[in-house]
Amino acid sequence: MTAAARRVARIVVVSGLLSAPAYGDDDPHPGDGTPVPEARAVELTAEAREQAVAGHCDLVARLDGRVHQLDALYYERSFTTDPAIEACLHPSREEHARTRFTAGLGVSVGTGMQGELHLGWMVTESIAMFGSVFVGTEQTEPEDNEYRVVAAGVRYWPFPRGFVDGRLGIASGYHDACTVGGDGCTKVGVGGWLGAGYEIVHESRYGLELHVEVAGGGGLAIVGAGIGASFY
Repeated sequence: MTAAARRVARIVVVSGLLSAPAYGDDDPHPGDGTPVPEARAVELTAEAREQAVAGHCDLVARLDGRVHQLDALYYERSFTTDPAIEACLHPSREEHARTRFTAGLGVSVGTGMQGELHLGWMVTESIAMFGSVFVGTEQTEPEDNEYRVVAAGVRYWPFPRGFVDGRLGIASGYHDACTVGGDGCTKVGVGGWLGAGYEIVHESRYGLELHVEVAGGGGLAIVGAGIGASFY
């Protein structure tokens, strides 16, 4: 090869190196053909995994669309295949179903104290019908007033864990001093319960709840808040 030819060859090689594309860490299509995921999509997927483990599936659902919008390929390869996220977004029917016999109990305190039992059937996954007995004391010192109610009730879950609860029946209320002479007496009448609650624990066949309600009968009533358990 002549000297002139060697100079031309060197120029071609150098020119080719200068014009060749350079792939860096931030390039979405590196030389090995594997796309680099959008950083924000990776961050949101990690956050979704943490929220799923904590049981905050509503927050996971919000992140679902955001990750897909940021990086559809990463969404398909990582977000939708994560076990914790998948279980949160697509729970099995058995895991959360309320489909059979149901029973529960609870206690409340407030303007008085109250305990309750109920027994019934899940009409649908979100509606229960049951019979109920609740007994309470109304705190009106120095009187000792008590009531007992037998009622039919309905509980409805408009949300996976949140519910409203209504009951109506017959009540007997004992008033410690209901006459001029201070004698006690019993009044019979309508009794009822109107409340709402949230299941802080929701497993396949039971739930632990916090609830508030107004309840009473026989001329007595309380406003209370408490804790309960349901089995279904």
